[in-house]
Amino acid sequence: MSKNSKEKNEENINFTPDAVVEAFVPGLFVELVGFVDAIESTKQYGNLRIFKFILNNSKKYRIQINAYDDDITRTEQEIKLGNVIHLENVRAAVNNKYNKGNFQGAQLTMHKYTII
Repeated sequence: MSKNSKEKNEENINFTPDAVVEAFVPGLFVELVGFVDAIESTKQYGNLRIFKFILNNSKKYRIQINAYDDDITRTEQEIKLGNVIHLENVRAAVNNKYNKGNFQGAQLTMHKYTII
């Protein structure tokens, strides 16, 4: 796809505005539309498995999304580099030092009620 064609397609998508992302605070359930900017393979930490990816809102922010244990399989099936993803009911969690996105207000966590 040419650069101009990609830009035209992105113009038709209602990516989540910066102001909405900036309002994400831990404890809220939020909605986010962005394209998959980066994917980190599933890793095991003790008894915990985690799958991480970054959604880019096509403006200012790269937001880290985490899926744990039972939510990994269904999440991995939908996440492809460059795909536009619409997430609903994603939980904003407290940020930590492992956040690889540039939005530091919160990380988002998938759960069984999250709609992809």
